[in-house]
Amino acid sequence: MAEPPAFAVAFDRLLQKLMPKRRSREAPLSPQGLPYASFERRMLAMTLDAALVALIMAPFNGMITRAAYQADPAALQALLKTYATPEAAQAAFVQTMQSGVLLKGVLALAQIQFGILATYSFIFWHFYAATPGKLLLRMRIVSAKTGERISDNQGLLRIVG
Repeated sequence: MAEPPAFAVAFDRLLQKLMPKRRSREAPLSPQGLPYASFERRMLAMTLDAALVALIMAPFNGMITRAAYQADPAALQALLKTYATPEAAQAAFVQTMQSGVLLKGVLALAQIQFGILATYSFIFWHFYAATPGKLLLRMRIVSAKTGERISDNQGLLRIVG
């Protein structure tokens, strides 16, 4: 068997320092005899995935935000200059917020980001039975009944429910 890459060994050592194994009890086993991942390891994997998705999304967030709010930064800057005082601009902003226009933009942005996260998760579940965060922590997603990779239908159900 080939040696794991140096970064994987270093990452493993870091994990062992940050999350020492519990000595009081062993990890529960699935019906197939596979150990379940602890809550802490699953949360760490999810945090790694969220950071990766945030890095992927960063260049697009400005474009998505402008499209969702249908706002041109130059036009907004010009609009702000039409108000005599900052208080008047703030009052106009509050009125806009209360009208629901910005709420629709926020909801549209949230839907787009959820769609991207769901697609990211589904693609990795389909091809690797784990997201990159889980792969780094040497975990995988399996069916509770069979211990095998989840089906595409199970993956879709996992996303929506």
